[in-house]
Amino acid sequence: SSNEHQVLGNATSNLASGEASTAGHQVEKKQDEQKVAVEAEHQKAEEREEDKELAERLGVSASDVGNLRGSIARNETELAALSASLGSCDSPERPLDARCTGCPPMYNGKLCATTTWYEDHTKGSCGCGDAPMVSESYWTLTSFTAALNTASLDPKNPANTYCLAGCGTCYEICTTGGVVNSMDTLTPHSECQVFKVTNRCADGWYEGMGPNWCSQQMSYDDCKADPHKCKSNGNTNMYGYAAHFDLQDAHRQIQNTLGWMNPEVTFEAVDCSLWNGPD
Repeated sequence: SSNEHQVLGNATSNLASGEASTAGHQVEKKQDEQKVAVEAEHQKAEEREEDKELAERLGVSASDVGNLRGSIARNETELAALSASLGSCDSPERPLDARCTGCPPMYNGKLCATTTWYEDHTKGSCGCGDAPMVSESYWTLTSFTAALNTASLDPKNPANTYCLAGCGTCYEICTTGGVVNSMDTLTPHSECQVFKVTNRCADGWYEGMGPNWCSQQMSYDDCKADPHKCKSNGNTNMYGYAAHFDLQDAHRQIQNTLGWMNPEVTFEAVDCSLWNGPD
């Protein structure tokens, strides 16, 4: 009957459509795999060139540099495994929606930190300025700058309040998509920005002040070197992170330009040539 022919035709059409869709997905999958392979080969080629340039500067062979790179990668993998095995660092508060895990907290092989924003028109603990108060247009207020927790800014002398050892260093800070203490603004994943350290954060560091953003009693390097000791309460901040960055927001470059509201981040020290600001 005509109905039977119609049902048969629809079934045949659906089958053909399904086969075409499957074939299309297979093509897309193969293209994605090829793209990943090309990108991986491109990255390897860049690493070989970097190894060659570094070897020339150091007066060693490129293979020596390659072996060192491999050793660093293995050490980072071992640290990540140890960090994960310890569980979270002991702390009085827990982040609302963390992506970082372990102690010290890590994400994709990088150390994690908490962030806040602040407004400070002084020349700061790093002495960046010709007067105690700087103008609204001064670079420390208009650029991406930050205060770092004092135990990490000057591990040998964290009680120092001026011209600390880590002043002027630069860090690439990348959002994880995690939230520490504020759910009112969701921060996208993998947004990165380079900041220069121009100030010191000591909130909670002094004895008797209680846990706070910058109350860490160990530097992030010391936490990385000794995760077991890092796990003890007080060695990280009130949310269990080994580092904290307080981001200068005098011109709303954090809340409005970046759209960040205390996001969980990863961080790593970088050359300040990557920072957008004056020398």
